[in-house]
Amino acid sequence: TKLDVSFNDSLFESEGYKLYRRDRNASGGGILSIISSDIPSSRKINLECETIENISHEVYINDKKWLIMGMYKPPSMTGNTFSESFSKNLDKITVKYDNYIVLGDLNFDMLISDKCQPLSDICDIFDLDQLVKEPTCFKKDCRPSLVDVILTNKKSSCFKTLNFPTGISDCHNFISTTVKGQLPQQQNEKIIYRSYKNFDIDNFKNDIAKIKIEIVDGVTTAEQ
Repeated sequence: TKLDVSFNDSLFESEGYKLYRRDRNASGGGILSIISSDIPSSRKINLECETIENISHEVYINDKKWLIMGMYKPPSMTGNTFSESFSKNLDKITVKYDNYIVLGDLNFDMLISDKCQPLSDICDIFDLDQLVKEPTCFKKDCRPSLVDVILTNKKSSCFKTLNFPTGISDCHNFISTTVKGQLPQQQNEKIIYRSYKNFDIDNFKNDIAKIKIEIVDGVTTAEQ
């Protein structure tokens, strides 16, 4: 992954969604998040680490306030450095939020106990559940590993955790979970159209005759 100023927002924007990004000015890295415009949300830069790549958002689901954090830990970062930084980050989060989720590639293989001890210790200290149970990373000539995780202190509020290949990544599966709740119902858009069921050709001709054609003479652009 590489996300920096050379990649314009227009490459990632989608109608009906809000785009947030945290670029990395290096040879690789960077995190991007896209949140539905129907979900009340705001970015919380004060709850992001300087040493770990992460991006934090406050969202409301069923009037409950959640902190959702996307995170990436590079393989080069030591377990001690990660533990110290992430623990301080969680200390700040737990003061302000009763519900939170952290997800991303943390490069700790959760299938091998001696390779995930720093993250397992943090889960024990902060009473976090890891929702992904099967391998997520399938590198060529390597044993499958579980390095992409979803951590939460509200396991009972999450369901339908998914883990599947998409072809977007060369070796990582897509992971997701669903938080119980309902979004505000969107207002129906009113559309006015002519019904051909009771179409009257004479009435139609009368309507056309009433249009002031001279008003649109000379109009050449949509803005006009």
